[in-house]
Amino acid sequence: MAGYESFQSNSTVAMNCRGTMFTITQQGGAALVCLPPEKFFDYEEGNRQQEHFDRKFGDKMVKLDGSLISTFLHKGREVRLKSKTSLTSKQVMKATQLLTGESIPSETEQAVQDFAFS
Repeated sequence: MAGYESFQSNSTVAMNCRGTMFTITQQGGAALVCLPPEKFFDYEEGNRQQEHFDRKFGDKMVKLDGSLISTFLHKGREVRLKSKTSLTSKQVMKATQLLTGESIPSETEQAVQDFAFS
């Protein structure tokens, strides 16, 4: 798992690995289903702070702390939301409700319903 030190070392892998998600295919391979944006830092923080001292600014925006919510393609056909580490966190469920007006059952709840009604 990537820690703060990994981000300090200019590791491209660490900068791009938070929340990346793969699905395992029937053939035992892996397919990428979610690649969230690269990690970014506050002004004068992290491994790119030297760019600020060298006046290499691009767009400047306010960075607010919160949960990284990203999309993934579920079973190759349905777009769903996820956090960095969960498909069913409180933040994911709330974001889904905000976008769709309804909540989605967790995979466990869905499996129980499928089993009970089969």
